Formats: sequence, structure tokens, C-alpha cells
Amino acid sequence: AELVARNGLRAEDIVSAIFTVTPDLTSENPARAARQLAILDVPAICVREMTYAHSIPRCIRLMLHVELPIPARTLTHVYLAGARTLRPDLG
Repeated sequence: AELVARNGLRAEDIVSAIFTVTPDLTSENPARAARQLAILDVPAICVREMTYAHSIPRCIRLMLHVELPIPARTLTHVYLAGARTLRPDLG
């Protein structure tokens, strides 16, 4: 919701979504949850994030593919809480 709000996205702007989750998150599929909450009504897939040294636990990442009449560089990338350490240059 934060990603959509900060970029002023509308449902019709979103083409598809890719969610990644860390292996320690097993109770729900984020793509299904987003559809049930009516946040997404487009093709979405959920995949497991690879495990690596110093990876962030309990992390869900979302990549939205959008179609907009503006340059991609004007979009705001959103990193919340501990995920800010993944890309301090963008978050």
C-alpha cells in the first residue's frame, strides 16, 4: 500500500507483481493476501528469497510492473523498516 500511495498509482496502472519472501515466512502467500485485500487484481507470483550472509529475516519484497506516461526515474522506491539497509541509496 505504501508503494502505491507514494507513487500515486491506480489499480489500472499495475500490470503485474513479483513478491519475494525470506524462508522464515511460511504462514501466508503475500500475492494471495494482496488479492484478498483487493490491493492487486493482476497476475502476481510469490517466490522464495535466496539465503545469504547477513540477509534480513522476515522480509517481504515487492516488485510492481507498471505502465505510466512518466519516466521510470521519477518513481519512488520504498524500503520500510529494516529493509532500508538493502538499498540505502533508494530508501
